[in-house]
Amino acid sequence: MAVAPLQDAGKPELAVHWYEADHAFPNPTSARYDADDAALSRERTVEFFRQNLG
Repeated sequence: MAVAPLQDAGKPELAVHWYEADHAFPNPTSARYDADDAALSRERTVEFFRQNLG
């Protein structure tokens, strides 16, 4: 995605994170649960909300 349209609209830069985990990795009731990636994705999500939603 081009960055200029986001900047022109006053939107924050887009960050995409990839996890080497299976589908549903943050679900602790799943056999595919990955505690480390779940914690990291949660931290990143909460930080994004703090920065962008106040």
